[in-house]
Amino acid sequence: MAVLLAMLATEAQAQSQPPGAEAGRNAGDTQQPAQQVYRFDLPEQPLLHSLGEFTGITNISVLRPDARAIDGTAPALSGEMTADQALRGLLADSGLAIEYRNERTAELVEPQPATMTTVGDQVGLDTLTVEADRIGDDWVYQEPRSVSVITREQIDRHPPRHIAEILQETSGVNASMNYQTPGLALNIRGMQDFGRVNMMVDGARQNYAISGHQQRNGEAFIDPEFIGDVTIEKGPSASLGSGGTLAGSANFRTVDVNDIVAPGEDRGVRLRGSTGVGKYSQGNDFNGSVVGALRARNDAELLAGYSQMRSGEFRAGSRGQFGRVNYSYNNPRNDSFGNEGDLVAITRQERRSGLLKGSLRLTDTQRLRLSALRSEFEFDTASSSLGYSHPDDIEVFPTSNRVETSTFTLGHEWRPDSNWLAVDTQLYYVDTRNDQELPDRNEGMPDAALPFMPGGFASRTRTETYGLTAENNARFAIPGFDVAWNYGVDLSKDETSPSATGSRETNIDYAGSLERMNPDGERWLGNAFSALRFEHNDWLTLQAGLRYDHYKLKGETEYENPLLPVGQREQYAEADASDGAFSPNFGIAVKPLEHWQLYANWGKSWRPPTITQALVGGDHRYVNDGTRVFPNTNLNPERSDTWEVGSNLIFDDLLFDGDRLRANISYFTTRTKDFMGMAQVCPPRANGNCLTSLQLMGFVNVDSPVDSEGFEIELSYDTGRVYGRASYTDTDMSSNLIYDANTLGENSCQPSNNPRYETTCNSVGLWYYPKPPRQVYTLQLGARAFDQRLDFGLRHRYSSGHKQLLSDVGVYNSTRDGTIQPYNVTDFYAVYAPTDNLRLNLAVDNLRDEAYGIPMGDVQVLSPSPGRTVIAGVEYRF
Repeated sequence: MAVLLAMLATEAQAQSQPPGAEAGRNAGDTQQPAQQVYRFDLPEQPLLHSLGEFTGITNISVLRPDARAIDGTAPALSGEMTADQALRGLLADSGLAIEYRNERTAELVEPQPATMTTVGDQVGLDTLTVEADRIGDDWVYQEPRSVSVITREQIDRHPPRHIAEILQETSGVNASMNYQTPGLALNIRGMQDFGRVNMMVDGARQNYAISGHQQRNGEAFIDPEFIGDVTIEKGPSASLGSGGTLAGSANFRTVDVNDIVAPGEDRGVRLRGSTGVGKYSQGNDFNGSVVGALRARNDAELLAGYSQMRSGEFRAGSRGQFGRVNYSYNNPRNDSFGNEGDLVAITRQERRSGLLKGSLRLTDTQRLRLSALRSEFEFDTASSSLGYSHPDDIEVFPTSNRVETSTFTLGHEWRPDSNWLAVDTQLYYVDTRNDQELPDRNEGMPDAALPFMPGGFASRTRTETYGLTAENNARFAIPGFDVAWNYGVDLSKDETSPSATGSRETNIDYAGSLERMNPDGERWLGNAFSALRFEHNDWLTLQAGLRYDHYKLKGETEYENPLLPVGQREQYAEADASDGAFSPNFGIAVKPLEHWQLYANWGKSWRPPTITQALVGGDHRYVNDGTRVFPNTNLNPERSDTWEVGSNLIFDDLLFDGDRLRANISYFTTRTKDFMGMAQVCPPRANGNCLTSLQLMGFVNVDSPVDSEGFEIELSYDTGRVYGRASYTDTDMSSNLIYDANTLGENSCQPSNNPRYETTCNSVGLWYYPKPPRQVYTLQLGARAFDQRLDFGLRHRYSSGHKQLLSDVGVYNSTRDGTIQPYNVTDFYAVYAPTDNLRLNLAVDNLRDEAYGIPMGDVQVLSPSPGRTVIAGVEYRF
């Protein structure tokens, strides 16, 4: 606050700014700078002068790569408009056109044919036609790194039942999910959970986690109705949001005023609704939202929205077989799922969300932004692999869940008339809680036995995250290079506060056992980062970055060790750990040809343990299972090294006038050391001998490295009338998964009778290992008609399925191993905009009614996907 007051005082004493010095709003958001709205007041003057003032207002550099002089006069420009509209207005009489090299650099080139789509056209059509998609992610193919964008238009073509479905067209990205829970656990290049991937909403970290069977330890609950776009960064970096991660980050930007209010207008409303159709509705009862926004000149903005969704149970596809499950390695049954086409139980969900955003211009160069997002999710879960889809055969005891999640942000942006300062700061608070009702599994037992048996439970798991981010973007020149410098800090604090109560009196503290599975504690995570980018004559780019991460974790827990003598079994563990590390990264990119870029990157990453990994110390007795989980307060942080090489291809007018080809191809290899996972352990025991058991679990560092490598391809071709997109991912992960099972106790290690182990302390395997499918691809072919108001096409999805992980020394140990069969699924979509304000859409997913499952699905709930699904929707703006 002191910094803010000082800035205001400085502004009050400063001389008046030059005309047009109004800064664009929401520059800290992931909306691209060319699409942001600014206020301009430029007189008629030499074009070179107007372009200089344009750069000062928008922080978008304007270059002419052929080094020719920029002559001529620019017309007067006044009013509110996007940066792209303003730039094209200044160039209206110049005979020059624009190509964006990246999100902050525009090049002046000879004009393209009249059929070329422009960013201005997109905004003029209010993003209701297919033109928006042609430019929305164009900058991705000009970045010398792996980054993907999911646009709102891509989401609308196939309305998602589960938010993870919006990731299906993105290379290198998977999700661990089932259709019981709406939570998203994002997987990038084989890594997920416990912050290995930073999931954010408007830059605020979503760090909620609940202990289960290790399939989703880190979930974000996000309403797809309010998503503006998603930006996914893959691999290590020194940038905002990269701290404490291994694989990258994903930022879900919520809609803002510019998404709702048309340029030149001061208000706007968006109404949306969709529902399932007839026998193929698949339980999609209703999904809709209303969002309204106001803009008071350029002084203030306000946006408010509400959304609601209701969905019931669905039927699996009727063709083929989607999965098998092994219940025991000693006596594998290979039970297959025989319910293809049957109702998939326990998949009802409800969701309600509210969004409030606003901004206020403090001075000509400063703006204050705030937002509040709250969502409620209601759903049931069960952990039986077969039973939840065969409710008549097996009693499954579903647990009711009510998740409430709130994200509050307060941001400040400062855009003085200087290339050295473009400062964004943000405070945020995220509160996610899950109130669960676990049923009494023993209520039919005799009254005399009930005190010795667990009853039902009311449980709350809660994570609160406090955060502060600050970054500055500076631009300057040194001999031979244009330089961009991004630096800042990212601080966050997680606090967990669980609670549980039983439905009746028992002689054992079953509620405490449940509560300690999600331990109480706090963790601070802070990082400072600095990244420099040097560009030379548009053919050479050099990058260098450095990030320093530091964490501090505190907490305590009680647990019971039944292997010790009576009177010594009650144990206590306290965590008071801290550590830090530097993570450098370097990159180089060259353009051997004008349309072809080659790049290579290397970087390190570092991730510390979470509260759950260090302090989980409960047991499974609340469901009549004697499995014990032991805390490990001595875990080492994970460390990784990543190499990446890739290529970008950008061609215009390749085969036809106005066509566009964009491609990104990359290869990566990552080695992760000290990988943390839950495994069989040897806690201290009376006889001093180490002996592992499936009922003795704890988190360990894996001694052998975890290696992952793969290819990723994203391709887009568009002629205006027809278009195609493709994404391909090939990911291979391998590790011996050898670890020291004696990390928790001072036991003796005896020679092992199992050929897979050298001693009883050397074990192979983790409870769950997030291995993605080896190959995944999507192919999309679409066309536009009726003056491009109709957009229709087909999308084909393929996955090679999921099989158990094999190490060099044997099969990893797990209580259950699911095998998801490969699948080929085809979808249809059509979007028609009869007017600029009205859009109608129809989606038919799984045209052939295939039985298929999610390859990264829950280890305990191998979830079938819906069969043939027909959804119709409408969107109206005014």
